[in-house]
Amino acid sequence: MKPWYISKLPFLALGALVLLSMTFSGCLSSGGGSVVVASWAGEYDFVWYGLSGTMTLTQNNGTVTGEYTYVDGTTIDGTLTGEAVGRTLEGTWAESDDYGWSDSGFFSFELLEDGSGFVGTWSYVEGAPGQYWNGTRR
Repeated sequence: MKPWYISKLPFLALGALVLLSMTFSGCLSSGGGSVVVASWAGEYDFVWYGLSGTMTLTQNNGTVTGEYTYVDGTTIDGTLTGEAVGRTLEGTWAESDDYGWSDSGFFSFELLEDGSGFVGTWSYVEGAPGQYWNGTRR
């Protein structure tokens, strides 16, 4: 009689592959066989909705938070929070001005291969995605 685990080997192997893929899904290969986590941390100049501004991002593992400022008649201050997986960063943004106006929505960024900036889109909470939001690392 075979030990119980012999008949389960295909399932055990599949489980190990799933676990490995979950472990490394947020990483990038550097081409040399080593694994590199994409870094979003830094300062950026950005353009969105025809307006330009500055952004500072910090990163703790896959969680990225940041602050940004731009001028649209008045100074607008915003925050964003997202999760990075590989070169993709997705999350939410919120902003307000000194007069009590505020708004919020979603974003999706893709870090350029060389890390020099990102291309992405944003939307309001109730809106369809598609407005551009692109940045260049300072």
